[in-house]
Amino acid sequence: SKGIPSLVVAAASFDDVVAISGFSMCIGLAVGHGSMVMNALHGPINLIAGFLAGYVGGTIASLTEIWDKRWKRTLIILLQGVIFTFVAKQYHFAGAGALASLIMAVVAAQNWGMGTPSCGGIHLTKGAQEHYAHTVETDLARVWVLLAQPLLFGVIGTALDFRQLAPTTIPQAILVTGIGVCVRTPVAFFSTYGVGLNFKERLFIALSWIPKATVQAALASVPLDMVLDSMHEGDDGYVEYVKWGKDILTTAVFCIILTAPV
Repeated sequence: SKGIPSLVVAAASFDDVVAISGFSMCIGLAVGHGSMVMNALHGPINLIAGFLAGYVGGTIASLTEIWDKRWKRTLIILLQGVIFTFVAKQYHFAGAGALASLIMAVVAAQNWGMGTPSCGGIHLTKGAQEHYAHTVETDLARVWVLLAQPLLFGVIGTALDFRQLAPTTIPQAILVTGIGVCVRTPVAFFSTYGVGLNFKERLFIALSWIPKATVQAALASVPLDMVLDSMHEGDDGYVEYVKWGKDILTTAVFCIILTAPV
């Protein structure tokens, strides 16, 4: 009755938006080469393109007169997410692809619940259908558990060669993950103070908000990929950049190992 499940899901979605947006803003300056202006604009372009593409994609998925079957709605969400991801990666705007996929799903769910959009007297939807979001979520959850999750985590795992890691990298990765969780959990607990929730409910929310490293898994290889695509072995700083990229990848792997089972 207090809407705790909805609160947890909404906050987790907003958290993903913040994380992907922050990543998109920083990655161009951190790894970029060539024009300083383009490196500085890389982050804003990621954000603007991600939001615009996601909004357009969500609006397209909202046209339930076209997507009048459950499998059609699930398929259009899935296909658009894949297209956004691969097209953005092709043009070196990986953050935009991830953000567009997330915004698309949010816009589609909101429009399904409100029965929008509409265009004058033309009926583009079948009206407000709140259950559409739940059925699509159920279908995508099956795809995630049976196919996408094993592929994502498997690819990240195979991209890491522990034989090439410095001895200090793994302890540092575990330390960073541990500090992040130890800070995040109490902050999440105290952030729900004064909203009418009891101690157990606030503790449940705090533990539910422990990250499961899915965003890290999706984006962790991007810095290393950008280094390998834009630099060559003879370039100044190449060895350092590659090492830092592998450190980021290692940290993401241990984030997955430590938090995903929780």
